[in-house]
Amino acid sequence: MYMNKTYLILSMWCIYLITVLYILYCYKYNPSISSIICHQNNKNVILFFMILFGIFNILYENERNDDISFHLICYILFFLYGLILINETNIAHYIFATYVFILIILFMLRHCYLKKNNLLFLLLFLSLSILFLILKNIKGKIIYYQCFYLVNFAIFYSYLHLLD
Repeated sequence: MYMNKTYLILSMWCIYLITVLYILYCYKYNPSISSIICHQNNKNVILFFMILFGIFNILYENERNDDISFHLICYILFFLYGLILINETNIAHYIFATYVFILIILFMLRHCYLKKNNLLFLLLFLSLSILFLILKNIKGKIIYYQCFYLVNFAIFYSYLHLLD
């Protein structure tokens, strides 16, 4: 079973890396990740890789056998797909983004509570700090904050894998 979870998380990392590299390739001084993922030239490619990522993520969460984590990840993925599909000029895009950020924090809070691990608490604190910076600069160039937030969550998630 552990080998299966490791294969799944490595697959997730590979797909995530491809997606991040594609976003960086499309960067061209965009103010936010939304402006990249919602662009008509990028939307289908990013959605394809995020669906692949979601499949491996759901399989991974199923192997972890934690119903609450499984459901949180499913909701994160649902709202993430909505972010990609709904144009950033639509208010629903920002509602979906808010849910993604809140659900990530809830996922982190849950596992900090369960594991009581100092590094997880530190990563949670970093996420909350970054989220504050995103909200403070919402009208400005927030792409770096968003990227750091997502990388921080990826580190949290990967470290959680090591603790399991």
